[in-house]
Amino acid sequence: MDKLTAYLLEVGLSSGILFLGYLLIRQRLQPKVRRFVLLACLIAPIAASIANYSVKTSVWLPTSTRVTNLFEDNNPAKEPSKTTEPIAAEVEPLTIHIQPNHTDSIEETSKQVEDASSEVNYPFILYVLIASFLILKLFVSLFSLRKLITTSEWDDELNVYLLDKPGFTGASFLSFILISRNLKGSAEYASVLAHEQSHVKKKHTLDILLSEVITALFWYNPIFWIIKSQIKINNEYEVDHE
Repeated sequence: MDKLTAYLLEVGLSSGILFLGYLLIRQRLQPKVRRFVLLACLIAPIAASIANYSVKTSVWLPTSTRVTNLFEDNNPAKEPSKTTEPIAAEVEPLTIHIQPNHTDSIEETSKQVEDASSEVNYPFILYVLIASFLILKLFVSLFSLRKLITTSEWDDELNVYLLDKPGFTGASFLSFILISRNLKGSAEYASVLAHEQSHVKKKHTLDILLSEVITALFWYNPIFWIIKSQIKINNEYEVDHE
């Protein structure tokens, strides 16, 4: 198992454990607390797995090894012993140098490199393709929303964008509020405006964007998809029961 696969599986397992803990205490939590617990279930597994991966890949050289190498490098030369015996004529030994044959090892190494380069990691390619598609889909949605805002009519009196779209009532994104033109002047208009203003005040858009990015990068993990839906439900519940 390669390191990336191990990391992705570790994130999935950690998120499952955290979300199970959230389900056990969910009924005892207020909507504001649930919001931050759900966000923690998204962020904590990723951050903890990155920290764990960094620690596992760190390498330390033991102190004993450094000291041993130091003494081996600075070993003083021994002084020649003094003797009164006559020194025999020194005969230089015959040294035969044999050139090793590295042809076989070079061919074997090059073959291993070619085999490694020819191997295709299909699961990784599939992961990248799906993640890229989901990220691209998110950018397209944001671009469409921006186009929708720019083509809507701005109401200076209420500081909202009026939109003509069948079946649409209201929505908000960051500090932008969009309301159906058909609701203007009706009794429902005030409640829809207050609802969307509450979303803007609580910055719920940031929760949605974060959950969208994480589910795109970790699309294989069903727990993150469930958490994303729970974040949307909890945001609506928090505003409605404010």
